[in-house]
Amino acid sequence: MKKLLLLSFLLFLIISPAAAAENLIAVKAKKIVTVSGREIENGVILIRGDKIEKAGQNIAVPPGYILYDYGKYTVYPGLINSMTSLGLSGIDSIDMWQDTREEGKYKPHLSVYTAFYPWSKLIPNARQFGTLTAVAAPSGGVIPGKAVLVNLAGWVPGDMFIEKELALIVRLPESSRKKKKSSAPKVSMSKAKKELKKYFTKAQKYYLRAGKGISQDFNPEFEGMKALWAEGLPVIMSANSAADIRFAIKMGKEFKLKLILYGIYDGEDVLKEIKASGYPVILASMYNSNRDWEDGCDKVFRLPGALTAAGIEFAFSTGGASSAFDLPLHAGRAAAYGLTPTEAVKALTLYPARILGIEDYGSIAAGKIANLIVTDGDILETSTLVKGVFIKGRKIKGRSFFQQEYERAKDKISGVK
Repeated sequence: MKKLLLLSFLLFLIISPAAAAENLIAVKAKKIVTVSGREIENGVILIRGDKIEKAGQNIAVPPGYILYDYGKYTVYPGLINSMTSLGLSGIDSIDMWQDTREEGKYKPHLSVYTAFYPWSKLIPNARQFGTLTAVAAPSGGVIPGKAVLVNLAGWVPGDMFIEKELALIVRLPESSRKKKKSSAPKVSMSKAKKELKKYFTKAQKYYLRAGKGISQDFNPEFEGMKALWAEGLPVIMSANSAADIRFAIKMGKEFKLKLILYGIYDGEDVLKEIKASGYPVILASMYNSNRDWEDGCDKVFRLPGALTAAGIEFAFSTGGASSAFDLPLHAGRAAAYGLTPTEAVKALTLYPARILGIEDYGSIAAGKIANLIVTDGDILETSTLVKGVFIKGRKIKGRSFFQQEYERAKDKISGVK
């Protein structure tokens, strides 16, 4: 009898932790916006572990599942911010809060995951407005380093990383958008572009020689670029004028890069070239002002609709960390200038997942990562509030700074509540 009790106890110790860690959750809501398929009315999402097991109507909640019934609310996939400095910068006016750049023009061997700070107060702010996944990218110089892709929940950086080295960031030196008559000598950007092209040529030759076993001096910068050709590491290259966009496309083809265009302020002028290239786009902030008065007040807002009409896949981004919380409003602005609401939501979820190579994110379907947000209305509307957050199947309870301040003021409590 004692042996039987001991055996039962040992089995309990072995089995119970596994059962407890399985994470079985059911989410019920009035509407489920799957993004990749039809919307589901009065639906249920079953989550096992960190993935969606099933989503649809008339699904019975199996025994052992924790049910979260959100009644009249709507469920969306978690939003993806495709270019930020979240976790790398804080208050703009305080230098000690900035860790986005290092000295030097070319730094392809540096990766920002080593500097990522998971306890930034800006992360829960972004999360509470629906952004659950983000690209944290470096800045400064022509090649500032490699970006990291993170989920916005975790106690230490390693808990949050999806891709420690997502892509190499290249800040293309900008050309003048217009030719202006001036007695002053022209500052040509062609020299800077030639220098960049020469740098890529040297890096590619370094990679080819290494592959053939040819002896050469060790170069840490070029070592950091070998993954572009050996592993197909993406390059996110900023380009805004029509000339710069064409140059970026040409570089992408010449060096056989897995290129993603970023910014493309004058993209409307080269839609055919972008479409023909097959390269996707990450748009810069919709808060960027027009560069010249002749552009009209709506140039930035028109571009997303024009890209969709041309059949070019794109994603929204906020750029800075302090404004990362209002990512949905960037899509909302574009939706007021020709972009359909359906496409606007896809450019926050499904399309960035494809562009960034994380296709198990960005939609609600069986087998996808269970990153979900629950809202009390249309995610593109400024009045909509996020009522629930799930990251990798785990319900996140952390409050944003805005929520803390609201509750403190509501109850008239001084200090931290």
